[in-house]
Amino acid sequence: KLDYLAGWTDKYQEAARRGTELWFYTVGIYQASSYPNKTIDMPLIDNRILHWINYRYDLTGFLHWGWNQWTDNPFEEVGMHIGDGWHVYPSKSGVLNSLRWEQMRNGIQDYEYFLLLENKVQSLKDSLGSRFVWMDPKQRGKEITGQVVKDLLNHSDDPSTLYGAKKELINELLDFNTSPRIYLQTNPPVNSSFVKEGSYLVEIFGWVEEGSGILINDEQVTPDKQGLFLWNLNLTQEENRVIVKASKEGTSKTIIREFEVKK
Repeated sequence: KLDYLAGWTDKYQEAARRGTELWFYTVGIYQASSYPNKTIDMPLIDNRILHWINYRYDLTGFLHWGWNQWTDNPFEEVGMHIGDGWHVYPSKSGVLNSLRWEQMRNGIQDYEYFLLLENKVQSLKDSLGSRFVWMDPKQRGKEITGQVVKDLLNHSDDPSTLYGAKKELINELLDFNTSPRIYLQTNPPVNSSFVKEGSYLVEIFGWVEEGSGILINDEQVTPDKQGLFLWNLNLTQEENRVIVKASKEGTSKTIIREFEVKK
């Protein structure tokens, strides 16, 4: 259950690294509405972000119970688990859809978008050789999920936040193979809580296609023959963004990564 996963996240992730297939489910979790849920009394966005949680925490499945475990009169009686046992309504011709079921589907489709981005990064990594072993195909997707799901106890209920993150994801998918091609990764990742002013450098790792020029926060950086470039920046609360601009043959592409810098 999601509350157990939150309480022992490290232990479950350790089991997953040893080969255990890790799923989660939500039945019977209320705890003052601390965790996302798909019951009828919770914000509708909760249905959708369950699958953002799947991606952010490397969970390979969601146990969905149930789809049509109705009470005798689901239009009037939601049941002991407040609609958790059903996501559609009965009708003479089959079933009636619901907003909760639509948002569950949307969340599953969002998960597929994150996989699309991951697969693009993985393909790029595979094509570049051993010097690019540092590439983490999941990192960028997890950074985007982190705009909505901060952790298992903290998430946004604002649809505009989710739509903004989804738009960013779509734009990155569309731009991935446009010239000049560029890939950027930082250490620590965006949304990390340990970027502290004056005590932690942000390390920048990148690849750019041959013949491209690179500016990082207006400083010129020269990639090597394989397109690899490395850089460090000491961010402050006032200057908390990494801005990387790639240019080639009159076209350019700008990538911005913003960090929360704490004193």
